[in-house]
Amino acid sequence: MSYLKAYSLEFNVDCAENAERAIELLNENLYQVILCDLMLPKNEMKFMSEEYGKINGIGVIQFCIQKGIHRSSKIIISSADNNLAQELVETYSMAIQLLVKPFEVKDLIERIEN
Repeated sequence: MSYLKAYSLEFNVDCAENAERAIELLNENLYQVILCDLMLPKNEMKFMSEEYGKINGIGVIQFCIQKGIHRSSKIIISSADNNLAQELVETYSMAIQLLVKPFEVKDLIERIEN
């Protein structure tokens, strides 16, 4: 995310190395924008109910929707799998935006600012 600083924009950024850490951060903080890679590494969710089980980025997006986080945060998903990402966008059309990999930083910034 340090490449965002190259554009002279100020962003406070939290990074999650896996889905479990992403869920922890989402439970602890409020975000204006959530950028989630659908292929986040899976982790066993030890502190959540059994319904979550092993989750990846898709589970993080579903968590955001179930908890209503999408009402106050812009959610952008990035994925190299355009079909899977498009399916999520269609399912949650008003809640998330798609950014297909590879993408230009300027495209990400445009999505963040608009």
